Amino acid sequence: RVNMGERVAILVPTNRLAIGNTKGLQEAGIPAEFNKEADHTSDAPKVMTYYSAKGLTFNSVFMPYLSWHRFENVPTPPEDLLFVGTTRAQDWVYMSTSGTPLPQLEWLEPEIGRSVSVRQKGEEVKPTGQSLTTDDIDIL
Repeated sequence: RVNMGERVAILVPTNRLAIGNTKGLQEAGIPAEFNKEADHTSDAPKVMTYYSAKGLTFNSVFMPYLSWHRFENVPTPPEDLLFVGTTRAQDWVYMSTSGTPLPQLEWLEPEIGRSVSVRQKGEEVKPTGQSLTTDDIDIL
């Protein structure tokens, strides 16, 4: 997505995850920027918390770590953060989880309000506009 000239955000629940992911991407040769140090005019992916993303928009938003244990100590309800995350994207939202997925992911299906594409590991991308089930969302 970055190579296509798109603005990309990676949203995570805590600053610790944001800093760690920024460092990991940089070590892999991807010039990611942590939100508090980000140049929002550059094309580098921005790694930030859901709180930091409020009011910003991106072409693509990646939301990793959508598992219960990553959100259990975050004071804001997960459904509020998921709403913020999904509404930051102008074109694409990518979600991933491991372990026990957030039960709030079931809430997303009726709330998305626009066509989406989803892919499970090893499967073809479902055509845009095809109905989703919670199975599609929670293991993406």
